[in-house]
Amino acid sequence: MMEHDEIRTEPDQAHGELVVIGLIITAVAIAASIAVVRLLGQGALTGPHEAGGGRSGASPAAPLRVDELPTSPFEGELAAERARTAKAHALDAWSWADRASRTVRLPVGVAAKLYVQAHGGTS
Repeated sequence: MMEHDEIRTEPDQAHGELVVIGLIITAVAIAASIAVVRLLGQGALTGPHEAGGGRSGASPAAPLRVDELPTSPFEGELAAERARTAKAHALDAWSWADRASRTVRLPVGVAAKLYVQAHGGTS
């Protein structure tokens, strides 16, 4: 059997100096942020024409009422909408599949009902 050297372990410890430095840096950053926000609020950091927070002389347009908002962003139907409408109509309408052989297309609801009746279902 081989003998192995014992693996040396050390306890997990945070170095106190690094933690204190991190806390000091965080506190200084928070204090500096507060000071900048207060100075901006007083207009001390902006030029004569850059002071914000107030209203300009222009009056904004009156907001639209909810019932005045446009309900459709597009004018007319899109090609995909027309195709979808045509397919939906084809599923719900009777039409000739082949007039010469007198074959018709049934609406999908009628076809489903006939299928159920023919295969032992009720309806």
